[in-house]
Amino acid sequence: MEYSFHHPSPLGGVTLAATEKALTGLWFDGQKYFAAGLDPAAETRPLPIFDEAARWLDAYFAGREPGFTPPLAPRGTDFQQAVWSLLLKIPYGETTTYGALATELAAKTLSEIPPADCRDALAWLKAHPVSGRGELSGTTMNKLALALGSILKQARDDGLIVRSPMESVKLPKVDTREKDAMTPAELTAFLDAVDGLPIDGRTVALYLMATMGLRRGEALALLDSDVSGGYANVHLSVKEADGSVSVPKSPASVRTVPIPRRTMERISLWREVRKAAGFGDAERLCCNTEGGLLLPQNLWKWWAKVRGSLGCEGMGLHQLRHSNLSMMARHMSPFDLQRYAGWSSIEPARVYIHADLDSVTRAVSDAWA
Repeated sequence: MEYSFHHPSPLGGVTLAATEKALTGLWFDGQKYFAAGLDPAAETRPLPIFDEAARWLDAYFAGREPGFTPPLAPRGTDFQQAVWSLLLKIPYGETTTYGALATELAAKTLSEIPPADCRDALAWLKAHPVSGRGELSGTTMNKLALALGSILKQARDDGLIVRSPMESVKLPKVDTREKDAMTPAELTAFLDAVDGLPIDGRTVALYLMATMGLRRGEALALLDSDVSGGYANVHLSVKEADGSVSVPKSPASVRTVPIPRRTMERISLWREVRKAAGFGDAERLCCNTEGGLLLPQNLWKWWAKVRGSLGCEGMGLHQLRHSNLSMMARHMSPFDLQRYAGWSSIEPARVYIHADLDSVTRAVSDAWA
């Protein structure tokens, strides 16, 4: 049987829950998740355990070390219990950080984490995306769960853990359809449509992604001086989070990419337009209308408005790079594609290099001709 009790404090009223032997919960009035887990049938009545808890609270808020801890039996998941046990170790009058708690908590064996905690974590992440763009789609959550499951499976195979806590977790349902890469003909039609827009840094950025396979951050960070002799020296990237420009973490992302003739003609025209507009000496090739850095989020907002007129309704900017890499995969070896795309390993090339029986047949015929 569970009971409840209300006690005043300098921070407001406190509701306590307990069995006859130990406290099971404590909440400040009006807090988020107030009385979460409290039995709706709990009786309100005084108990010795509540008297003990009240003495502890009164001493604490009076600035005195209570010198004792009432019996505790909080209800929660294994993960919550692990966090609470760490909090109980913090000495009176001292503080710690979330980072320190996370470091200590990381020592917990992964095998001990129940699947329910994994499901709870995925559900929380779906509703609280870091990007702040609303709830994540089932498709995105499916990919995250697959990645997490793959990492834990590898850890199990390597003998680092006995069991993967993701083994019995059902994958989130895919609820959006992945856009296919544009065909070469569709890519050409897309560029023709872009040519119909007023030329500026945004349209040139689209060209760099669609014809050279640059990432959005790479296209926007590209210096005007990095484009010379038909090549682009890719060595910087703009972070979407804060708009800062930095050298990519992966050395493989620093590379030299050939510029198609059509794209070079577009760049030359853009340079003339910039010069006529009074910012021909702008540092960035894909600068904004004032000659400054064009931010990723501003490019995205503009893209969301115009993509329908370009035949790309529902398509993300990353699909332009994806379409380019899909086309280049028909003409490059996996190793060349890895260097061209700026990947640190050859694994991503598997997505683009597909088995083609006709091409294999031709290769065998040519070899033995």
